[in-house]
Amino acid sequence: MGGSDQRFNAIERRKMENMNPRLRDRIQALAQGAGIQTQGKFYLGGLGRYTDPQAWVSTVDEARATVVRKGLPCEGLVNYQPPERPLPEPPAMAEDIRDRLVEKKLQEDPALRERVRKRPGKLRELQEAVVARHGRQPKRSGYKGR
Repeated sequence: MGGSDQRFNAIERRKMENMNPRLRDRIQALAQGAGIQTQGKFYLGGLGRYTDPQAWVSTVDEARATVVRKGLPCEGLVNYQPPERPLPEPPAMAEDIRDRLVEKKLQEDPALRERVRKRPGKLRELQEAVVARHGRQPKRSGYKGR
């Protein structure tokens, strides 16, 4: 009966009953204050905060749906492994560092500062040049062809 509602309800009911009564009442008050009907439902902390309606479930299917919707890895009564997502590529340089280097170049070169003042589009070109020179370089393949 691995993931049955009967087993789920028995386990979660036992957890709620064994909880400190003052804590349980406080948790339920917070949830009800957020508009959540807690009657017949169990709070699963791994699914969200006390005030998150999706963290209060009454069946295994509700718990599974929340786990899938939020993309949370889960092992136990509900088993789910979210698909791997590639990490976003980090920026070549943080904006504050770029701006500091641009400001330094403008202070060192009055002629450049004057060109940027006259043509604001030059500032963008200068920012791009600073990033190209000092920023993170793109990964190169291991091929060293001749």
